[in-house]
Amino acid sequence: MTVLQEPVQAAVWHALNHYAYRDAVFLAERLYAEVHSEEALFLLATCYYRSGKPYKAYHLLKGHSCTTPQCKYLLAKCCVELSKLAEGEQILTGGVLNKQKSQDDIVTEFGDSACFTLALLGQIYW
Repeated sequence: MTVLQEPVQAAVWHALNHYAYRDAVFLAERLYAEVHSEEALFLLATCYYRSGKPYKAYHLLKGHSCTTPQCKYLLAKCCVELSKLAEGEQILTGGVLNKQKSQDDIVTEFGDSACFTLALLGQIYW
């Protein structure tokens, strides 16, 4: 059975936008079981995070390679909520000593969500 990915994604976002978190999680879990893409991974992690389960989102994202800026930001956001500040900083800045990303590198990588990424870094540093 092939899942039509776009309609299911639209249904998940619709459920999230209407605070039907259990429905959103159910649909996102089914979608991710069928389609192991980073987009589906991000959507499922978003469902967990918004439904008040940042630890589930953290473990899901941590257990898979997060290469997209969206996944990295959400993983760092989970780290902040779980008081894993050093890990959150490492995710956003690169974490290699003396080779951390500059502010310009962060803006380039995260694009239009760079302001939120920098604000999250400020929260971590605070």
